[in-house]
Amino acid sequence: MNDSRKHALLLSEYSAVQVFYWLGCCCISTYAAVFLQNRGYTNTQLGTITALGNIGGFLLAPALASVIDRSRKIKVYHCLYGLLFLEGLLEVLILFSAGSSLYVSILYCLLMACVVAVSPMNTELCFSMDRTGQYINFGFSRSCGSLAFSIITIILGRLCASYSPELLPNLSIVMILMQIVILTVIGRVRKVVLPADTAQENVPRKAGASLGEFLSRNKRFVAFCIGTSVLMFPSSIMGAFLINIVRSVGGTANSMGIISSIAAFCEVPAMLFYTRITRNVKCSTVIRFAAVMYIVRIATVTFAENLGMLYFSAVTQMLCYALLIPALVDYASIVVDVNDSAKGQAVSAAMLTLSNILAALVGGILLDRISVHHTMLIGLAVCILGVLICFFTIDSKRA
Repeated sequence: MNDSRKHALLLSEYSAVQVFYWLGCCCISTYAAVFLQNRGYTNTQLGTITALGNIGGFLLAPALASVIDRSRKIKVYHCLYGLLFLEGLLEVLILFSAGSSLYVSILYCLLMACVVAVSPMNTELCFSMDRTGQYINFGFSRSCGSLAFSIITIILGRLCASYSPELLPNLSIVMILMQIVILTVIGRVRKVVLPADTAQENVPRKAGASLGEFLSRNKRFVAFCIGTSVLMFPSSIMGAFLINIVRSVGGTANSMGIISSIAAFCEVPAMLFYTRITRNVKCSTVIRFAAVMYIVRIATVTFAENLGMLYFSAVTQMLCYALLIPALVDYASIVVDVNDSAKGQAVSAAMLTLSNILAALVGGILLDRISVHHTMLIGLAVCILGVLICFFTIDSKRA
C-alpha cells in the first residue's frame, strides 16, 4: 500500500474514532437528562450526577496521562481500550437495572467520568500518530465528529419521543464497540506503532515528569488553562441549562434541539479549515479572536428577547468554540514538552471539564434564585474575566 493511500485510510479511521466518540457522548451525556428523568430522577439529582461524573473525569484524565507519559510500556491505546471496555460494562449494568437508585446513580457517575476521560486520550492518540510520521488533520477529524453530533441530536430526540429513552444504552453500546473496532484497525491492521512501543533509532524514550512536577514547571500554561475554564463557564451553563434559556424567550424542547443542532453544524467549517487558517495566522491570535467572540456569543444570549437571537448565537459557535477547541489542542502541543504531551492535553481538557462541573453546580443554584437574564449577566462578567486571564497568560512568542 502506498503512503498516500495509507494516510487517507488513517485519516478516515481516526475521523471515525471522533465520529463514534461524539455519537456515544450524545447518547450518554447530552441525553442524560432525558434518560435519567425517564428513570424518575429529579433535576437536582441529575445535576449532582452530572457534576460528580465530570469531577471523576477531571481527576481521571490527568492521572492516566501521567501514566502514559512516564511509562515505556503503557500507551494511549491501553488507556482507551480500558476506558471503552469499562464504559461498555457500565452501560450493560445500567441496561439491566431499573428505575432510580443509588446503584444506578453510581454507575452513571462512573460512565460519565469515562466519557470525559476518553476525549483527551483521543486527542493524544492523534498527536502520538503525528510523532510517528502519520500526520492526522485533527481539525478535519474533529469537524466530522461535530457533523455527526449535529445530526444525531435530532435523530435521538425523535427516537426517544417515538419509542423510549431506554434505547439510549443500547445505542451507546454500539458506539463504544465501533470505537474499539476502529482502534484495533489502526493499531493492529495499519500497524501504527506509537512512540511508547519502540526506542526509535535505539534512543530510549525519556520519561515525562510526574503530574505535580508538570504543574510546577508549566505555571504559565496552567494559568492559561484556568483562564479558558473561566472563559467557558457561562457557555457551560448554557450547555447544561439550555432548556431554561430557551423557555425564557418562549421556546420549547424542540427549539432547544434545533439550536443545539445549528451550533454543532456550524462548528464543522471552522474546524475543517482550522489547519489552513493557522498557516497564515498564529495559534495565539486565533485563541484571542475566539475568546473575544465568546463575549459576543454570551452577550447575545444574555440580551436575547426572542428565539431568533438564540439561533444567531448558535451560528456564532463557528467563531468561538469551533476555533478555540482545535487551537487549545494545537497550543498545548506547541508549548508543552513532547515528553509531557499527554499531560498537557489532559490538563487543558480537565480545565474545560472543571468549567462544566462549576456550571452544573453554580448554574443550577443561580437559576433557582434569580432570573435567566441575571444569571447570564453574571456569566458575561465571568467570561470577560476569563478573556483577560487568557490574554495575559498566553505565550505569544512560542505559539
